[in-house]
Parts: sequence; C-alpha cells; structure tokens
Amino acid sequence: MSWRRLERKLKNLFLSKPAPRPGEIVPVEGQSSAPVFVSGAALLSFPVACGVIKFTPVLVHAFFASVPANDHWTMLGMSFFVGLIIFLINTSDANKPKNAVAWFIAFAIGLINTAFLLGAAIGIDVTHFMGGNSPN
Repeated sequence: MSWRRLERKLKNLFLSKPAPRPGEIVPVEGQSSAPVFVSGAALLSFPVACGVIKFTPVLVHAFFASVPANDHWTMLGMSFFVGLIIFLINTSDANKPKNAVAWFIAFAIGLINTAFLLGAAIGIDVTHFMGGNSPN
C-alpha cells in the first residue's frame, strides 16, 4: 500500500467530510437497503407473537376443559409454530440463505428466537441467570 493511499484513508477516518450541498445525492456505503426494526410491523411482531403464544392455552382451555389455562406444553407447541412462521418469512425468496452454513445460522437464529418467545410468554426471569438481582 502506498503512503498516499494510507494517508488518504487515515484522513477519511479522522477528518469529517464536508456537508453535501442541498439537493445533492450522496451514496451511503455499507448500509443495508432495509433497516431492521424501523417499520411498525417489525416493532410489533415480538409482542404480538408473545401474546398469541400466551393466549393459545386459554383458548384451548375454553374448548377442552382438561387442558389447564396456563399449559406450558401448549405454549411450547405454539412457540415452535410461530417461530416456524417467522423463520419461513425471514428465509423467503429475497432473503434465502445461499449455502449450508447460512441455512444452519438461519435455523439456529430461528431456534433462539423461538426460545425467547417461549420464555417471554411463560414469564421466565432472565435477570437471575444474567447475574442481576431478581425482584423475587
């Protein structure tokens, strides 16, 4: 690498760039075209999914009295169902993983998402596990 090139990179790193003139289009490098959690639908997806998982046993209990209204097994099944739907949406044609490693990572993230949904619906207190003080 030449010294001029290194000097230019260091200047770009530490010096601020001049502001663009009004109406000038400035390309943004390294930024995705679809920001995460900006739309209202993306912001509401987690609480709505948790609500669906939490409400399902109550609905099942209304039809089948033998199933308790806070049945964790029903919540587990529903969390896997909701997690599968979220996984399928996230791996749609536009966002489809390209190779086996990407599919494995997408599947692992889907399982973690499902576990978080189940934990939030059941009401698991993670502050105890994270070293924080539990309110209990």
